[in-house]
Amino acid sequence: MANHEGNVNPPEQADAKPAQPTVTVGEVFRRVYRLLYSKLLGVLVILAMAAVSLLGTLIMQAPMAKATDPQGYAQWLEVARGKYGGWTPIFDALGFFSIWTSPLFLGITVLLAMSIIACTTHRLPLLIDKTIHPRTHVSDNFFRHAQYRASIPTHDTAEDALARTREVIRSQHYRVLEDEKAPDTRLYADRFRFGPFGTVIAHASFVIILAAFAVSAFTGFEMSIEAPVGEPIAVGHETGLTIEATSFEDSYDDKGRPLDYVSHLVLSRDGQFIKEQDVRVNTPLVYDGVRFHQASFGIAAQVEIIDSVGNIVVDQAVPLKWTSNDGMNAVGRVDLPDIDRQIIVVTPASGQAMSPIDPGTAVFEIYQLSTGNRLGAGPVNQGESEQIGDLTCAFEREQQYAGLIVRRDPGTMWMWVGSALLIIGMFMTFGLRHRRLWARVEEREEGAVIHIASVEKQDTIFERQFRDLASHLSGEPAVDDTERTNHA
Repeated sequence: MANHEGNVNPPEQADAKPAQPTVTVGEVFRRVYRLLYSKLLGVLVILAMAAVSLLGTLIMQAPMAKATDPQGYAQWLEVARGKYGGWTPIFDALGFFSIWTSPLFLGITVLLAMSIIACTTHRLPLLIDKTIHPRTHVSDNFFRHAQYRASIPTHDTAEDALARTREVIRSQHYRVLEDEKAPDTRLYADRFRFGPFGTVIAHASFVIILAAFAVSAFTGFEMSIEAPVGEPIAVGHETGLTIEATSFEDSYDDKGRPLDYVSHLVLSRDGQFIKEQDVRVNTPLVYDGVRFHQASFGIAAQVEIIDSVGNIVVDQAVPLKWTSNDGMNAVGRVDLPDIDRQIIVVTPASGQAMSPIDPGTAVFEIYQLSTGNRLGAGPVNQGESEQIGDLTCAFEREQQYAGLIVRRDPGTMWMWVGSALLIIGMFMTFGLRHRRLWARVEEREEGAVIHIASVEKQDTIFERQFRDLASHLSGEPAVDDTERTNHA
């Protein structure tokens, strides 16, 4: 059967498929942008932030010093296991014990900040246009149906009535603009036109606060240091700082209550002196963003531990910062992971004459760190040494130590900046609300009538201001048919 060329497509055209529309990078960006400023996403992210914050409040958090120390963190997990049981490894895997530095919390924080930025940038052009190019002209029906409206009869000409309207409105601190379509009979006025930008400032403050929190959580640190008097202690955390308490003084009242305790601290870096200062609870030593606060004080035992081959494995003052269950003894501890040993040092607590340990004596208890098995225990007199287990333990003397809290919080300044901006933004939003008025002068034989109107939401403060404005224009209260729409 013959084919007609006009009715038959070539084979390659018959098999051709319609071209698929390509998605450009710009289109992807616009879709993501629309998603970020959507109200639904904002609500979901806020709910997620609230849920994670609730978890961080209800579930105990590992101290920062423990979180950065694998061995200390493992010991802390054993304490947590007593409270959470079999849920402990699950909570640990999900990061619930360090939720403020977890990827989950960081992701929600970043998403919330991006949502706030998108909402702000989406709304900002509308606010700018509303401020720079306000709508100065409205229809006549607007003056009959506006939320707030008033009609004030006068005996003036239209020109005089418009001039008086302009003067009275300006006296109320409004900016007055002419209606470009009817400059001889109409006016537009507004006050606090920059007030709506308070939401922009408040949104910016939220982003700054979130960023400050993230910076503090991921780059700051907080740790406790027990600094024996006369013994330099390295701060660590890549600061290169060394702190030394050269003296400590405490004072008490007649009833034995502490009045004051103060440490004299000397700070150095890489062996070079930096500064020194007397430090109290509320008078920290501050350098390069690191703050040293006086937190506690007590007695330390200066000890020396020698292993079985004659190496000195401990030569330091051990702070006796714990108290035995009966309150009679002071207890300190040194962990030696290199030789798998834990050393417990026990002395009579201050003022406890009934302690079973003789004054001037320290009891050393040696444990295997990995298993907790006790390897030996025995008393050592001050100035002497004894073989206990496979270690030689010497008790040299007692001395004071100063308990310090050391912290670096690089987000603090930005947290203050964000908080200040939040207060400014909230004040502008609620205290400097953008007020808009439209005025029209109607020429009549008996005299011009001044019509004023506004579309402000129901607001008792503005209602009183609007009535006062109408009274100033008329010299007497406005007529009844000029009430708000819902009171008409």
